[in-house]
Amino acid sequence: MGNRVVTITVGIKPDHENFTVHERLIRDSSTLIEAYLEFDEREHPELTAVLTDYQSKDFLIYNQWLYTERLFMKAEGDGRSISEGRSLIKGYLLGHYLGDMKYRDTLMDALIKWGDGAETEDRMKLVCEQAIAVFDGTEAKDPLRRFITDFTVWNTEYELWSKNYKRFPQDFVAMVSHGYAYRCHILGSGPSKRVILQACLYHCHGDNPFYKAKPERQDYSVFLFVRRLTGTLTGRPARLDRTPHNPRNAARQTLLPTMNLPTRNQRAPRLPSLTTRPKTLDTR
Repeated sequence: MGNRVVTITVGIKPDHENFTVHERLIRDSSTLIEAYLEFDEREHPELTAVLTDYQSKDFLIYNQWLYTERLFMKAEGDGRSISEGRSLIKGYLLGHYLGDMKYRDTLMDALIKWGDGAETEDRMKLVCEQAIAVFDGTEAKDPLRRFITDFTVWNTEYELWSKNYKRFPQDFVAMVSHGYAYRCHILGSGPSKRVILQACLYHCHGDNPFYKAKPERQDYSVFLFVRRLTGTLTGRPARLDRTPHNPRNAARQTLLPTMNLPTRNQRAPRLPSLTTRPKTLDTR
């Protein structure tokens, strides 16, 4: 980590706050700070950076996460739930500005979890308050835009949309309209269910390693398949899921397009015994 530190000034003077962070830690995490210090340290060796458009409480959460990789949020009062949702959105926008993909992905997972437990009123209030900030503070393909769109389609009521759509950004209106059409005609599921199948659906790391990635384990799927196939040849019924949406079933059908497996009420054909003496032919 080293001994050199960076002073980060957050806010506009006199309502500002200074944070001291180890240089190597924040430069490895933030592409913005890395580029800024690399350019500025030639003329200002004291290593300082200024963030005027963000609040100190949002950077405090980020600073604590840098050292612990955990999110510490203090939300109190009757609006505790909506306050936590706001902090997650603002923290994500701060991470977007700093160029910290790992922090953004961490907050995205926390945001999805927050949406599952929040009341309908808090969900609707978060969309009304933060939709404009999300679309003003991110680019066209940012995962947060996709999340807030899907969240609106699947977790808010019609009343919110009918009363507020005129004041939302046009890109947001277009994406939500497309989402409603998908929900009505093609069906699907909301963010919390979609990430079960695609854990990184709303992440921004692209081809970079997932921040929760663990060492790969050996894939035993082929071994299990061969074992089950062997079971069918020895008289034991094969337990195959024939539902069309099962990817493993599709793989089996691809590998064995011509094999006719016995049904539940049929026995598997017996294989000839290796010890059976072959019949002799009468050549007389």
